[in-house]
Amino acid sequence: MGAARETRAAAGYVAGLEPAAASGRRLAREAHRRGLEGAGAVAVLGDGTEWFQTLAAAHCPGATGIVDRCYACGQGWALGRALHGAGTPAAPAQVDDQLAQLAAERVGELDAAWRYLPGGGAAAARDEQLTSFANQAPRMADDRYRAAGWDLGSGMVEGACKHLIGSREKGPGMRWGDPGAHAVAQVRVARFNDRWEDLWPAAARS
Repeated sequence: MGAARETRAAAGYVAGLEPAAASGRRLAREAHRRGLEGAGAVAVLGDGTEWFQTLAAAHCPGATGIVDRCYACGQGWALGRALHGAGTPAAPAQVDDQLAQLAAERVGELDAAWRYLPGGGAAAARDEQLTSFANQAPRMADDRYRAAGWDLGSGMVEGACKHLIGSREKGPGMRWGDPGAHAVAQVRVARFNDRWEDLWPAAARS
């Protein structure tokens, strides 16, 4: 028999124009519906913001947190531009080296190297990024995540936002208030999940 091959279930969607706490509960319900309790391993992919990490810890305790690779790159470029200036050849080299060390969980080595960077604005950017990366280091073990077969970037989420929401709510001449935009998002989610009973549970039971 051949080796087992990885399979992926169809994506599930949630969306809403609402506070973070409500979105967290919405995500948690979808995760439970898709078998969160029986999963052998759980990963939560998102940016490095505190509010997102708080929601992940509340609804998926014990899950492996992964910082979106695009978020890490953006932070790295902020430092690269401060050091070398935007558009200079040295900036990409700085960023590539920085991200490679972060992927290997060598934040301590970066810390030591950054202490010798020039002062002024670059030092302020250095200190800001060092704090950010030190806080996120446990969620930036990219080599380990790749070996486990986990995604590192949120490109699929960005694509879903454009396809699911943007294509319907950002057309020419469209104007929405918050309640209307939220309502349309729920209809789009029900359509793409093929779960209309989420909108009309009473009708589904009749």
